[in-house]
Amino acid sequence: MTITSKSGSLYGFSLLWIVALAFFFMYVFTSMAVHIGIVTDRSLLSVIREKWCYYPGAYQFQGYVFKIIIT
Repeated sequence: MTITSKSGSLYGFSLLWIVALAFFFMYVFTSMAVHIGIVTDRSLLSVIREKWCYYPGAYQFQGYVFKIIIT
């Protein structure tokens, strides 16, 4: 909350285009997930897990990698 308040006070409405862009990509992702759900009768995450997750520790490993990248 502090970061958004600070960026809002510094940049004003000049970053409002990012919100519109985020809504566009959210719409695309949601419609894609709905289409995949209708066609496969499963959720998007279960399809991703079935296609690319070969071992149970993959999510834990990805979490560690994501944590390392962030810090």
